[in-house]
Amino acid sequence: MLVWHIPALFNAALASGGLHIVQHLSFLVTGTIFWWPILAPVENRRLPGLGAVAYLFSACVCCSLLGAFLTFAAVGLYPAYLNPPEHLWGLDPKSDQQLGGMLMWVPGCFVYLAGILSVVRRWYSEEITA
Repeated sequence: MLVWHIPALFNAALASGGLHIVQHLSFLVTGTIFWWPILAPVENRRLPGLGAVAYLFSACVCCSLLGAFLTFAAVGLYPAYLNPPEHLWGLDPKSDQQLGGMLMWVPGCFVYLAGILSVVRRWYSEEITA
């Protein structure tokens, strides 16, 4: 996630259809790899409770920092978004970048929080039955 948001790489992906597909495929593959230790179907392949919470919390912090950076960065990190078509939400480039950063920052953290709560629930259930 962080690497693809480096402006040179992000802009290159926007300019090249093939690279854009590679970008999205890498999101899918790395997302699957990332969530596998939490959601693995075989229980003994999952991260244990505290490790899983730390793993998800660190990812949340990383995503939050990227979202905050995009929210407060100067407009123009991604030149392709400086002249958006009028029919797309009617946002100016600054508002568009701030909205994108906020969506990555706040709702993005809720995904990790839901994962953390699920891990804690599972962990607590294991403690009671043990």
